[in-house]
Amino acid sequence: VDTGALRLLLVEDDPIVAEVMLGLLHEQGHAVTHAAHGLAALTEVVLHSFDAALLDLDLPGMDGLALARALRAQGFTEPLLAVTARSDADAEPSARDAGFDAFLRKPVSGEQLADALAALLRH
Repeated sequence: VDTGALRLLLVEDDPIVAEVMLGLLHEQGHAVTHAAHGLAALTEVVLHSFDAALLDLDLPGMDGLALARALRAQGFTEPLLAVTARSDADAEPSARDAGFDAFLRKPVSGEQLADALAALLRH
């Protein structure tokens, strides 16, 4: 599914996971800004506009759920995609309650990312 080139914000604290995801997203032609933690992400959305944001749930300091709430409170209306290694049953409902539009479990493939983004941005 071709969504065209998107401007994406990736919030991921693990440098290896971030590198893999950046690679997958760049291969799909997207422009990706990487933030390693919540405060950096909140700064990025003030400075730049994005088509969607992909957030890890387990971030240092402010976790992904708190970050999603903060982004929504700041007026970020674009789709939020949770990307997490959490496997507990509460992870997805908690993410949806916090304002996430979609949920992926790690490890994610390029195809899963592409499908999730296409689904999120299908108006």
